[in-house]
Amino acid sequence: MKYFNLIIVCLSLFSCTSEFSKGKYVIDTIHPVITLDRYEKEFDLQDFIENISYCKLETSPESLLGNIDKMMVDSSSLFIFDRYTCNALYRFSRSGKFITKFGKQGRGPEEYIEIYDFDVDFDNKQVLLFDLNGRKIQYYSFDGEYLRTRKVDFLATEFKCNRQFIGYKIESSYNPSVKHKKYILLDTLDEKEYTYFDSRDIPKKFSYTLSNTMNKYNGHIYISPRYANSIYKLDSCYLKEYIHVRLKDSIDSKTLKTITDEKFEILQQTHSYLDGGWVILADYSYLKMKTPKGLYNVFISTDGRLISGYTQKIHPANPLLTFFSYPIAGWENELIQPVSSSIVLDQKNMLYILAQDNLKVMRLLDDLYKDVSENSNQIVFFYQLKKIN
Repeated sequence: MKYFNLIIVCLSLFSCTSEFSKGKYVIDTIHPVITLDRYEKEFDLQDFIENISYCKLETSPESLLGNIDKMMVDSSSLFIFDRYTCNALYRFSRSGKFITKFGKQGRGPEEYIEIYDFDVDFDNKQVLLFDLNGRKIQYYSFDGEYLRTRKVDFLATEFKCNRQFIGYKIESSYNPSVKHKKYILLDTLDEKEYTYFDSRDIPKKFSYTLSNTMNKYNGHIYISPRYANSIYKLDSCYLKEYIHVRLKDSIDSKTLKTITDEKFEILQQTHSYLDGGWVILADYSYLKMKTPKGLYNVFISTDGRLISGYTQKIHPANPLLTFFSYPIAGWENELIQPVSSSIVLDQKNMLYILAQDNLKVMRLLDDLYKDVSENSNQIVFFYQLKKIN
């Protein structure tokens, strides 16, 4: 288990005119506390999903992807970030057609050194690329046109924006004007006025998360800190607990901070934890639990109802459900998951055998596997959840 290095905020980068104020941590859980003390249930996703569709991402020299590390979507577009292989952000249509690639790597005023994170301002139809080494955010139109640059006075590991502020996730600071150890900085869009949240105020226990700690839905920013069993909603000056999960066999946060890889592997045989897989939707919040028996799905409705359990590995009647495992994005009540072409091809023979003489399923499989090869880009699956009555 590898840890991110603590991020140091450089002393010289903060202007002496910057204003800092401390935000408030509020235990104001919107959902009831979720208690998970047994992980034995199974539920059929087919009873919970209204519709499944997919698109094959166009494969061409200019759109070729390595891994999909992060994705944001709206009703017409997929914004796909390949951080480690290509270090590039792409826009595809929902049908999989390649539209554009954002920015160019370099040291020029309109270029980035390295994309560390990205966000999408759907209201203003702008894409934001966070260049950590360049200490800046580059703004682009949805068509890929460079718009402007915003300087960033500190180092951060993730960020999200809305109409009021940009929220940055920061691990630590040596800045003399803020002596406390910061976790989140909120930067107002008009002036350099910062609200920070002291990491010592946030209860930290019962989870282990390395990535996807910040999320956004409908203009609201959410965060799940490492070693925390809660998801918080960021406000202009408040950090409000949004979902709290109580686990029977959790791993203590102090243990997680100092544990070795070998001991962590042993603990996973008997303990459970939130592993960073979560998506906020219109009517649901989706969480992924890591348990000794495997990945455990948790759906929490906005009125507090809980649906949880392991899912079937194979679905002969609807083979598209076979690929549901780790959705990384959402839109309204739709969970979205990219799957590599190699994984889809690995299931091909088995799915055709299970389909047997079911002509409907056979036709579905024929469409899925048409023109797919090991060198193809990923296939993106869209799982539309049923609405709550």
